[in-house]
Amino acid sequence: MALLMRCVQLRCMGAVDEAVRLLSAAPPAWFRFPPLLTERAQLFADQGRFEESLEDCRALIAQSNAGAPRQLRDQLAARALDVIDAGIAEFPSDVDRLLRRIRICLLAECHEQVVDTCRRVLDVFPDHPEALNNLGYALVALQRYAPAIDCYRAMLASAPDDADTWLNLGNVLRHERQLDCALDAYRRALALRPAFAEAHMEHALCLLSDGQFAAGWAEFEWRWSTRQLRPYYFKDATPPWLGDFDLSGKTIVLWDEQGLGDTLQFVRFVPRVADRAARVVLRVPTSLKSLLQMLDPRVLVIDALETLPAHDCHCPLMSVPHALGLDRPADFLCAPYLKPSPNEVGDWSRRLGVRRRLRVGVAWAGRQSGMINPTRDVPLACLARLWSVDADFFALQKDIPESDCADHAELGAVLNDCGKFDDFVDTAAVVAQLDLVIAVDSVIAHLAGALGTPCWLMLRASGEWRWDNPDGVSSWYPGVRVFRQRVPGEWDAVVGEVVAALRRVADEDAASVRSGSQSPAA
Repeated sequence: MALLMRCVQLRCMGAVDEAVRLLSAAPPAWFRFPPLLTERAQLFADQGRFEESLEDCRALIAQSNAGAPRQLRDQLAARALDVIDAGIAEFPSDVDRLLRRIRICLLAECHEQVVDTCRRVLDVFPDHPEALNNLGYALVALQRYAPAIDCYRAMLASAPDDADTWLNLGNVLRHERQLDCALDAYRRALALRPAFAEAHMEHALCLLSDGQFAAGWAEFEWRWSTRQLRPYYFKDATPPWLGDFDLSGKTIVLWDEQGLGDTLQFVRFVPRVADRAARVVLRVPTSLKSLLQMLDPRVLVIDALETLPAHDCHCPLMSVPHALGLDRPADFLCAPYLKPSPNEVGDWSRRLGVRRRLRVGVAWAGRQSGMINPTRDVPLACLARLWSVDADFFALQKDIPESDCADHAELGAVLNDCGKFDDFVDTAAVVAQLDLVIAVDSVIAHLAGALGTPCWLMLRASGEWRWDNPDGVSSWYPGVRVFRQRVPGEWDAVVGEVVAALRRVADEDAASVRSGSQSPAA
């Protein structure tokens, strides 16, 4: 705090260089403190080091997706562009200035401006590799996959031995669900760079999307060598278990990785490990601990804050199917495999009241912290037609996206607000009492699937490997039905299909209630 106050004081005095010098001597861990990182971002901008300033803003947004870090980023990006554009106005053909403009716009997520500026460079230098690469990146961010493919193919025409470009081409082909072509692109990348961990991981996801599970699980082990995931590998003195030795008489730790939805999806395999080992310890996020304590009485469930008991080996949860040799869709279908707490169900039953008509839970967005995924979420305004259906709707969002707050406030009693759930044991108690959940690709979809509550999944066009069955049903959850975008970014048609299907179910439910029979399954 003293360092922060001193830097603020120096900046106000105009002694920017001295403030930056003080910060450069600070340990990297100190910059996990958002106010200090914010101060450094502002100081870098004052020095004209706009790229470094915006990198700090990116780190702030990763820590918290609240409005303030994004507002700071946008303000600093505007300052940077004012400076750069003044230079471009004087020297309009200066490629270095145009390239710097591209980098600033990328850091500020101004992808339309990236596209426009890249094309200015390419008008002069049609094969400029940095401009082509950044153009492809921006087009993918804008979900314009076909021109992005053309962009990467143009790069490969002049540099056919560039493994990074083959990887980028594979990724965008996978977005377009051209899986055979994507697999070929990944193999070309790996032929050029056999230890290319990122290419192995994307190749794995493509294999899984294509239903090639045995090869996909094996390739997926490369994830721990990628820059993104390497820092999160389990730091432990015991050996990893990948099915390569007998677990009889041994205690194994199965540990969570990546998202909450991944944990819920893969805990289905934990009882199978318990069949082999003397003891299983399952480490999960704190918010899932209470719910998962009811998974299997043989399993000790702990969170990351608790001390691990003595153990002989460990395995990340998403490696368990590989370790067990599970490679057929029939191996995955075991839902429901979670159950809600009877006490919480009773409590929420009283709070929800008597069922009058079809009960539908809605989760239109994923988590709103860290680096969110806007192509996954459905703007709440797009769901306006949904509320006309004769049903009771319940919001299953833990956090309302900032862009949806006004629309959410206007809905009032149309969308019942369950309040902020304490943890997933509460959420599960509500979901278990619903007739249907309508969700985007988020932890709520996995929770509904694991509990056996019917779920309709609103999915972006590019999809995700675990939902890629062409017939619209899930290999992982028998009760999940997929409604996929036909055009990237266009949710209207998806919502229209959902509304039409929901209206039919609601009408059948109303008819069954009038006749006194049970309500139909969604």
